[in-house]
Amino acid sequence: MTILKADTIQQLQEHLSKFDKNLPVAVFDCDRGYMSVAFKKEEKIKNGKSFQWLTFYAHETIQMYDIKTLQGYLSKLPLQAPIAKKTENDEYTSLYLSIDSMRENGKFYQWLVLSDELEYDRFFRQHDTKTEENHTEPVLENCIEQALEKMLSEIKQESSQPIERIHQWLCKQTNQELFKGILTEGKTLKGAFTYCSDQARKMAKNSPSVMVEDDSVFQWVSDYFIHYELPKAKPKKKAKAQPKVKKKVEPVNNVTKVTNQEPSANEKGGVEQQEENEQQLELFATI
Repeated sequence: MTILKADTIQQLQEHLSKFDKNLPVAVFDCDRGYMSVAFKKEEKIKNGKSFQWLTFYAHETIQMYDIKTLQGYLSKLPLQAPIAKKTENDEYTSLYLSIDSMRENGKFYQWLVLSDELEYDRFFRQHDTKTEENHTEPVLENCIEQALEKMLSEIKQESSQPIERIHQWLCKQTNQELFKGILTEGKTLKGAFTYCSDQARKMAKNSPSVMVEDDSVFQWVSDYFIHYELPKAKPKKKAKAQPKVKKKVEPVNNVTKVTNQEPSANEKGGVEQQEENEQQLELFATI
């Protein structure tokens, strides 16, 4: 697993961009656990010279916020500004980024952790030790990073509320097969949403509406990326040359009158019914 370490605002911003912007972010404190992120400017005079940097620390009263909010705070600071975190031994080290998670009452929670070097060695580096032993994790980590970049690129080009919800859920997963599926050529977040809509349509059958639980929708998303096989593209058929047809010359006096006719009741009803059906297939509006 790649170690994410930052010594400047620019390095921290680059690392943060790899994660879901809605992911909560916390500072790890040995005594108090996970706390909200805060930072302050510190200064030290050595040999008549002033050295300044930003120290990240745990704040007790500030409400915990997400990565997007942290990026907004950091955007107002110089990119080359040094950053650090103070250890329990009153030493300053680089800032380390890790992901921690827990499952409670059937729900999965995940957040980004900022820690110093001692905390990282004690609580988070164990995942990297396993990586060095079996040499399988680097491949997985690379797979995850590529999948996250692919989804982020798609979101920047085209997005919607349901697609954003699918994206947020995928960013919190750890299934290796799922991330391999995301990297499959032709599979996209938009394709996953279309697949879910088709599954909901099958469930609805002749019902005017259908309510789908979040867990069912996300199971469909997983099925799409892991098990669903994309239809093979049909080879294009060459268009056959059509024989030339001689145009019939009508007499000059034979004039056809064109009128603006209203569509028949059947035709009109068919159009309205089609529009109504399309409105009823807004899958994620009921989630």
